[in-house]
Amino acid sequence: MAKAKARNRVIEGEYKGKAIGCTFKVIFISVSLFKTIDITTENVESYQLVDEQTSGAGAGEGLARGLVGGAIAGGIGALAGVMTVPENDIYAVIINFKDGKKSLIEMDGKYYSVLKKNLMYNVKL
Repeated sequence: MAKAKARNRVIEGEYKGKAIGCTFKVIFISVSLFKTIDITTENVESYQLVDEQTSGAGAGEGLARGLVGGAIAGGIGALAGVMTVPENDIYAVIINFKDGKKSLIEMDGKYYSVLKKNLMYNVKL
């Protein structure tokens, strides 16, 4: 049975149905053909992970990657190891924009990894 893939789109709230995209450094919402909204600290008040479907061994696997990364490259390696996420995992994230708008976004592991790197200092616990 094939594993479901993340839709990489806004599934509820503001911008519902709009696709999200990813460059090496930025996640963005494609609002129209020529307009995008970057999901960065400039536009986002906070974000919250609300659901996670992993295909691997789960949190222990991420911890192991962090330990290996730390042993090889110190603190930066540990951070990189933990932040690497399998691409076929699915994450549901609420984005609270600074203008008061909210969106629930479904994304794959690659997108989630970029999101965390961009917003790591804006985490809502």
